[in-house]
Amino acid sequence: MHRPPDLRVIEGGVSAQDEPKLSRGHPAEAGNPECLWATFVATQERSKRTLALNDGLAAGHAYSAFLKAFIEPAPRGRA
Repeated sequence: MHRPPDLRVIEGGVSAQDEPKLSRGHPAEAGNPECLWATFVATQERSKRTLALNDGLAAGHAYSAFLKAFIEPAPRGRA
């Protein structure tokens, strides 16, 4: 039997939990598809758990960063 989605309203629409943000510091991690995918999975699970808008947006941004790793050319060394 299929249950309808949980449409509870989260007070304030934001998650109050603190979890790591997207990796933007270390260049090797920023372009690593496995790290980007793991970040997306973690943020997606958090958004499902909290149902907070900001968590959903974070999951969307993480997925976008994962896709960009395959679309944008890798930076080259200086000439």
